[in-house]
Amino acid sequence: MKKTIIVILIIIIVSAFVLGWYHLWQLRGRETRSAMVMGTVCTVTVIERSRDLRTTVLDEAFRLMNTLNNRLSIYEEDSEINSVNRHGFEKAIAVSSDVSFIIEQSLLLSEMTGGAFDITTLPLSQLWGFSDGKERMPEREEIEACLQRVGYALIQF
Repeated sequence: MKKTIIVILIIIIVSAFVLGWYHLWQLRGRETRSAMVMGTVCTVTVIERSRDLRTTVLDEAFRLMNTLNNRLSIYEEDSEINSVNRHGFEKAIAVSSDVSFIIEQSLLLSEMTGGAFDITTLPLSQLWGFSDGKERMPEREEIEACLQRVGYALIQF
């Protein structure tokens, strides 16, 4: 009986030791980076033993997020989506394959939700002052005029 207890204690101690070293090994192969992207703090963690590969993956992840932000942000003056928002009612606007894919998927989601999800509501958000922090209650006539430019079914793609 005494030998069994000693063997069990040794197994527990060795297991704890091995698990502790394994945890430390995992932490050495872990790198986390945070940055402001798309209007929020974005944190990415990569678990990989190779430091060079971790750095490459993190660099590429944030490069891709920044590229998409530069194409899709309504806060970037020269973004593709701002060009669509400004001139899309007047003429066709050429966009990258990334933006095209996101618009296609958004339209599909709009159809699936019967319009509950709608990517064309920016004019209403601007009318109410949500996008610049100057909230106000617009007049009924303003709302009706604005609604002429809102609705996913208006997008010709």
